Order: sequence, then structure tokens, then C-alpha cells
Amino acid sequence: MKKIFTVLVFGAVLVLLLTFRATKGIRVIIENEMASEIRDVELEYTGGRFSLKSIPAGGKGSTKILPSGDSSLTVSFDDGSGNKYRQTIGVYFDGNMHGKVRVQILPDGTLNSSSDIRI
Repeated sequence: MKKIFTVLVFGAVLVLLLTFRATKGIRVIIENEMASEIRDVELEYTGGRFSLKSIPAGGKGSTKILPSGDSSLTVSFDDGSGNKYRQTIGVYFDGNMHGKVRVQILPDGTLNSSSDIRI
């Protein structure tokens, strides 16, 4: 009986830890509204960097990032003509927050963003 109880407690703790880990982090969604594919898409934040090889015209890419401290988000990419773009988005988050940031890459290469981030 004691062994079964120990296994059940261990299982419950494991589920709680996995659930906490799954809710941590910031989901970043990038929407390419340009007329051409964008390449070398990179997200930079405190404690990390994430790269996507490309996003087709009208397409989306996403990832979950786990910042290691106070952070902003910088997005850089190359358009189909070889022009390079880089912009820091007006969003703040840290390693204890979770939520979503949506980044739209507009036809002229500028960025529009919205976020829903919580502690």
C-alpha cells in the first residue's frame, strides 16, 4: 500500500512540474505579409536566439521562447531582393512570464505587433 501511495505522489508531482513547464515561455508568431518569401528570420531575446530559414509570402512561422531575464524582442530578416531588416518590438517580458506575441511583417517591411503576456 505504501509503495502505491509513493508512486501516486511521485506521478502527481511529475504532472505538476510538466504542466508548469508547459505554461512557461512566450509563443512568438510571425506572419509574412510581404509579396515575397522572407529568409534568415531571427528572433533575439535575453538568453537566446531563434532562427527560421524562411517564411513564404502570406505564410506564418512560430516558436516558443524562454527568456533568461528581462527582455525585449528583436526581429531581423532578409526580403526576396536581398534587403535586410531589423527592428526591436515594443514588448517586455521576462523568464517568469507566459503568453503570446504576434508579429506582422507588413508589405513595406515594417513590423506591427500585439501581445498578451502575463505573470
